[in-house]
Amino acid sequence: MKMTIGTKIQTLRKQRGLSQEQLAEALGVSRQAVSKWEAEQSVPDIDKIILICDYFGVTTDHILRNTESHQAEQEPEPQPDSLMQNNTSQNEVNAEEKKKSALLLAVAIMLYIISVIPPILIDDAAGPALMFVMVAVATGIIVYRSVLNSRNKSEEVSEPKQPENPKHKAVKSSVRALSVVLFFVISFLSGAWYITWLVFPITVAINNIIEACFDLKDGDDK
Repeated sequence: MKMTIGTKIQTLRKQRGLSQEQLAEALGVSRQAVSKWEAEQSVPDIDKIILICDYFGVTTDHILRNTESHQAEQEPEPQPDSLMQNNTSQNEVNAEEKKKSALLLAVAIMLYIISVIPPILIDDAAGPALMFVMVAVATGIIVYRSVLNSRNKSEEVSEPKQPENPKHKAVKSSVRALSVVLFFVISFLSGAWYITWLVFPITVAINNIIEACFDLKDGDDK
């Protein structure tokens, strides 16, 4: 089957899903020039033919011969099996890392929440001590999760460290300021200075939860 130069250019362009404007921009010519080539109103110069061949990855023989070439009908070459398997494996690893990160966050938040229960149920020093242990474990999980996420990100792409989001910083600062106010108000009203200091470790726990939630949200947005 005979095919003209214009028909071959049009076929190659459509196989790439390009408009005439996009092809013209890639070749450094006007859209009208591409339109005239495809309509057989003009023929591209030899230097433009070379550009077209380089752009589409075909030979000049394919463009200039007045016959249909199988190369024009070929679909884009599939990825090698090994490369596809590597991509699939990497996607599976990323999915597992995200699940692990979400599980660690859930455990840490649960420990923070239930850490206030021991001082309420246990009257002696064991109550606050147990609370501190639970808060320490939850904080350790958050730190481990942050290190793990940072390591995964550094393995993917090395990017400059981004400054902390002003909204995130404002929320955490507000929580800290509110904790100081609550400490003095509750202490003066109740006179229970021996127990109201628990406001501060609770504030640390809340701030860690907020930071972890922001980190998880930022990761999902990406």
